Amino acid sequence: MINSLKELNPEQLLSLLESACDQLNRNEQLKSRLKPGDRLSVLITNPTVIGFTLSVGSGGLKWSMNIPESGPRITWKEQSHFLEWLEGKRGLMKLLMLRRVRMDGKVPGWFSVMIEPLRSAVAALATERFDYRRS
Repeated sequence: MINSLKELNPEQLLSLLESACDQLNRNEQLKSRLKPGDRLSVLITNPTVIGFTLSVGSGGLKWSMNIPESGPRITWKEQSHFLEWLEGKRGLMKLLMLRRVRMDGKVPGWFSVMIEPLRSAVAALATERFDYRRS
């Protein structure tokens, strides 16, 4: 039993990410909130964190991750610091979190998912360039 994403070799990690994409595509509640052109930022935590981005097309979620032939290059972060990936806006975490989905498969963990336009709006709100009363 694999207990951490760090234990995976690049081929296993790529397979896991493809499985994650498939699982998100099967989530009807999530898919109903997406429209073509949206981008989805995804964190997988267990117990370290990886982040990747998917774009939404007419057929569902598509990869937009640059994966070199030598395998994916992943920057690992400790779980206690994963909010830095959300630009350090700890107080806005609940706003950004669209969906938290239990992973299925051989590696236990969670997806944390957010739609890119929401993330941009919250970032603008944090710098007072966004009028939330008009949204």
